[in-house]
Amino acid sequence: VVASWHVGAEPHGLALDPTTRRLFVAHYRDASISVLDADAGLTLDTISLPGYWGMHNLAWWQPARALVMTLQYAGATVILPDAHTEDVAFLSTGTWPTDLALAPDVGRAFVVNQKENTLAVVDVAARRVVARVPVGRAPSGVAYDSRRGRVVVTNAGDDTLTLVDARTLDVLATLPVGDEPVDVVVDSAQALVVTANRGDRSLTLVGEQGRQDVALPCVPHLLALDESLSHLYVLCEEGDLEVWHLAARRLLTTFAVGAGEGMAVDAWAHRVYVSHAATGAVTVVQDTRALDAALGLRPLGHYPLIVVP
Repeated sequence: VVASWHVGAEPHGLALDPTTRRLFVAHYRDASISVLDADAGLTLDTISLPGYWGMHNLAWWQPARALVMTLQYAGATVILPDAHTEDVAFLSTGTWPTDLALAPDVGRAFVVNQKENTLAVVDVAARRVVARVPVGRAPSGVAYDSRRGRVVVTNAGDDTLTLVDARTLDVLATLPVGDEPVDVVVDSAQALVVTANRGDRSLTLVGEQGRQDVALPCVPHLLALDESLSHLYVLCEEGDLEVWHLAARRLLTTFAVGAGEGMAVDAWAHRVYVSHAATGAVTVVQDTRALDAALGLRPLGHYPLIVVP
């Protein structure tokens, strides 16, 4: 941990603009977004959006330089071009959105709605909802697999993973994973999907060759990934951050950061940002390649159990 920045009341979603090195922090209850220097932690600006309470997820749409965020109370997705309030798009996307994933190559954002069991599809350029795709019960996490052009949704209510074609919106498969999957990431380089399973304290790894379940020492809450390091970050409900070498399936280290509500990876600087609603702070974790080199880690072999279609 290299820094802890106070950012204001109840921060949740985090997003990074890698070009300008701006870090955006959504505040859940006071309808505002803090704009920080991602390297120094200085507050550069505050974006006020009166009435837009319940800001939960936040993402940066690089092609059009826009912020995309979800409002849990309103069941909506909001698009802010270049993080300005002059041309805000407010879209009703579904009841109780819990996660957001962007697919720039198909021009779409995908939002999971936990209380109506759907995946909302947003055409970002047209600023409209084009479809709602039925998924499993109580969907909680969503990620985009750019290599295969598919959306991956975790369904906490029935312990499954739904795969959806990002262009045709056809449901490709529904696969069993661990108990109560709450979040998901995709490692495109390894063609690997990883779910965090709250109910049985585990990770489920599903790849082209099969499935593997890995026990965790804690109750997982959020996942993030730095593909260039093959480092998987597991934020635990107890307030610990676990760092796993994903290719080697090995836990590198665990340390306390505090209970968090949002997490973002800065792939350029190899940093992890964690937001803490209770303290109003963002914790900055600096990663390094040195530990991997010292341990001499190597990827493991295949694990043929469940094959992804």
